Parts: sequence; C-alpha cells; structure tokens
Amino acid sequence: MALCFVTVTGLAQSRSLVLHDLAGGQPITCNLTDSSAVQLDADSGDLFVPLDDYDSCLDGGAALGLSPLIVSPDPVVAGSLIQVLWTTVGASSCSPDPSSTLAGWTAQSLGLEGPLLYTVPAATPAGEYSLAISCSDGDSTVTQSRLLEVEASAPVDPPGTPSFTVNGSTTVITIQPGAALTLAWASTNASSCEASGTLPGWSGVKTPEGVESVTTSPSLPNGPYTVRLRCLNASGSSPLVARGVTVSDAQPTACDGRALLGQGSLSNWTRKTTGLNTCVWSSAFVFPSEPIESANCRFFDTAWPQPWPAGGSAINLFVDGSGPQFIAMAFNSGNVPANVLGQLLVEPPSFGGASAGLKMWSISRCPGDFNQAEIEAEMGVGCIRRDSFSSAEPFQWGGAASIPTSDRCGLEPFTDYYLNIIWTTDPAGTPPADLTQNPACAQFGRCGMGLLQSGNYSP
Repeated sequence: MALCFVTVTGLAQSRSLVLHDLAGGQPITCNLTDSSAVQLDADSGDLFVPLDDYDSCLDGGAALGLSPLIVSPDPVVAGSLIQVLWTTVGASSCSPDPSSTLAGWTAQSLGLEGPLLYTVPAATPAGEYSLAISCSDGDSTVTQSRLLEVEASAPVDPPGTPSFTVNGSTTVITIQPGAALTLAWASTNASSCEASGTLPGWSGVKTPEGVESVTTSPSLPNGPYTVRLRCLNASGSSPLVARGVTVSDAQPTACDGRALLGQGSLSNWTRKTTGLNTCVWSSAFVFPSEPIESANCRFFDTAWPQPWPAGGSAINLFVDGSGPQFIAMAFNSGNVPANVLGQLLVEPPSFGGASAGLKMWSISRCPGDFNQAEIEAEMGVGCIRRDSFSSAEPFQWGGAASIPTSDRCGLEPFTDYYLNIIWTTDPAGTPPADLTQNPACAQFGRCGMGLLQSGNYSP
C-alpha cells in the first residue's frame, strides 16, 4: 500500500486536503467542507477529515492507480493458501499479468480489489515466483508485481487401503440378474479413486468417498464378477481392493424340492420380468397409457418407485391372458419394527381394458410359491390368501409381532422374501399343479389392479 503524507491548506477561496505519494505518484487534492476540523484519534492514530465530495476527489482528482501487492504468508508451503491484497483507483478491470511465473496464477479471475485466496499448487517446486496484477481504465494500464517464496511441501504418504463394501459386505455376495447393488467406499489422504472390474456399470474415476448404486441388466449372464477400487494422490496409489459378486438365477436352497410356479412340471406358468414381459402399466392419466418396459418385476425396488416397503407409493400391476402368468417380486424386509402394520390396498384397474378378477397372494421365501402348508409352517397363517368376496380386498402385513395372527403376514427383520401374486378363482390350499389362471384374464386380454402401499418404516 502506498506511503503518503498529508497537508491541509486554507485559502480565502477554498480549503483543501492534499495527499502526497512518497512513491512518486501524483498528489491528490480533495476539497474540504466549510467547517472541516481535523481530528486525530489518540488510541488508533487515525486521522479524520470531512471531505466535500469523496467520490469526486478520488475519481476526478487522481490518475489510474494500483497499490503494491500484499501477499501472506510469505514464504508459503506448496499446497497451502495465500491471501493477496490490493486496491485500485480509477480502474475498470483487473486481471493477472501474463508475466507471472507462479503456476496457475494467470487463470484467476480478479476484481478491482482484494482480498483473494489462492492455493499454491502442491506440485510447485521450491523457489521464488512472481505474481503480478494489471489494472486498466480503458485507456491505460498499470501493473504491480511481487515475488513469493515457495517452500517444498512435506512428503505425503500414498493412500492406505480404502474401505469398500458391496451391499454392506466385504465378502462375495450373490444376486439375481437385474438386481441393484450399493457400493460404498472411503479413503483417507486420497485425491481420487479409480473403479474397475468385470461387472458392467462399475468403472471410471470416483471421489475419495462415496456411495453409488449400480443396477445390473436383467439379461446379465450367470457367473462370477468382480468390482475393484484403487485410490490415489500425488505420492502414489493405494493397494487394489476387490470384491466378488456372483450372478445366479438359482432359487434359494430352502426352496429345493418345493413345487413352484414357472419351474419343473409347472413351467407352463410364466414369471413376469421386464421388457415386453413386464408387469407394470403406466397411469391411466398418462398418454400413451401402456406397459412400462423398463420396469423389472423380478425385484420390488425395480418395479416400484422405492424399495420395500415404499409406503405411500402406488403402481399398476397386470398379467396377460395369453397364458398363465405370475408375479414374484424379491425384497428384503430390512429393519422392520416388530409392531409395524401395513397393507397393500387394491383399486380396480383403469388401464388397458384389464379385468379386476379374484387373485391369490403370498409372501414366501421362494418365488412363485403357493404351497399353503409349507408357507404357513414357515411364515405363519397370514401369509397366503385368496380374495374371498371381492377383488378389492387388501393384503395385510406387519412385523414379527404379527406372525401369530391369521389375517396378517408377519415379517422377520433383514430377511429375503418374495411377494407372489396370481389371478385365479382356485382357493388357497389348491395344490400348485392344479392352479389355473382366472378365466377373466383371457376374456379381457389381461387382469390387473392398482396397488397402493399403506404403512411404512425406514428399511
């Protein structure tokens, strides 16, 4: 900042304050008010002088000016912040001067005055560098420059082994094609991470910490896959961390030997999946109202807008009448409270000419499972039922406290289940080999319903 001394002149015609620049600049003359009184603050040493027109004094009475640059700290360690101070008189714009040798300085955007905070690049070698600012009033330009001493940054160790989980696990997990994976990772002392592996959808540059969802393709072939992660900084990279993901269409081993729709001798039943075989229909108020081929009906969270229980959300479900079809949506109960109560509320279909029709529900640990004796022995008596009198009857569910009840399906926490639905006039307890599709589905081309989830908890 420029050094100056002040004189106050008193003439019959005018009273003036004159600022003299000891660095050789032009003196600045400011008119005082008629009753100006110079006051000196004894504590701060500040001098107070009332001026007649402050703006006119600076803009009209002074040429273009730029103060010397004040930079702190100096010296500075590479990778640290510096503060640059400056001020101007009569300037309309300022910018870094191209003569600057400090890395990255010329890319900064500057105002007419500081302060500006700037991070000296961590890779800057130790040495002396210049940073300069040029300011212009449109007709002329002034420049100020100063030297800054940069010290080498302290050596940084490469990142350590990052934490890395897939669906909360560090061991091999097994999923079905079309399932969604949640990958979470964190690394200390890293500037970025790199993802790689054989699982489609997981690759590229990642932040040092994050959570990402990867939805696999419903047509992803069965087999083992890997997801890998390595994190980096200027000093090197972390050890490579790999996690295993096995893709398999195989049903849970607990279902072996059970008569399930769509399998073995019951393969005449077709499970609704995705694409042209989806089970989700768009809203009747959306044009065109049609099947949502992107929905994957193998999983609750790829058919519904949210994972189970998806409280307050609704979808339209349907099966075609061209042959017996069933819906089996996999879901995990998560942290279901023991006393929570919910129900799947049914509305008549208002889409695609679908028939309402009587239907049968089950929640089971197996897909396409309508074996009443096995389900009740495993789950309790409320987890399989057929509509009694009306196709609009809800399906009720709850937490573990509901297991002893006969009208509500009780769920254990953090357990994998399937929501199974068929349209049929056969009563619950009919052997799966004798189940038939509701004739109304063929008559109207399809059967369907609007379904609203009532009841919620944080899974």
